[in-house]
Amino acid sequence: TTGGDVSIVSLAGSHDYVVQDTSGQVTITTAGGSNETMGISNTANGVSITSTADATDQDFDITDTTGGDVSIVSLAGSHDYVVQDTSGQVTITTAGGSNETMGISNTANGVSITSTADATDQDFDITDTTGGDVS
Repeated sequence: TTGGDVSIVSLAGSHDYVVQDTSGQVTITTAGGSNETMGISNTANGVSITSTADATDQDFDITDTTGGDVSIVSLAGSHDYVVQDTSGQVTITTAGGSNETMGISNTANGVSITSTADATDQDFDITDTTGGDVS
């Protein structure tokens, strides 16, 4: 999309989202489900993903965001976050779960990760942050 925002609101179920080459804000609100895959790349104005219910399995792959922030809010479940090549702040808030892997690299404006509940297994791999703080 060359103008305007992308907004997706979905209820529980199995979802596969692919959003590429956008100039507006990308906003996804999901009520979780059994399997969710989100591939978002080459965005120019930020990415916001909010889960309003637990999900069995969620995979987030966000790359090449040249403007705006990346924000992910997820509830309990199994999550795999990959955030690469971002110019804005990366903020992840999670309510824990059974397995969480976070691979965040080449960020230019800081990384903030907050867990609001216990998690069975969390792996954090944060590399090449050229600006901002990591907390």
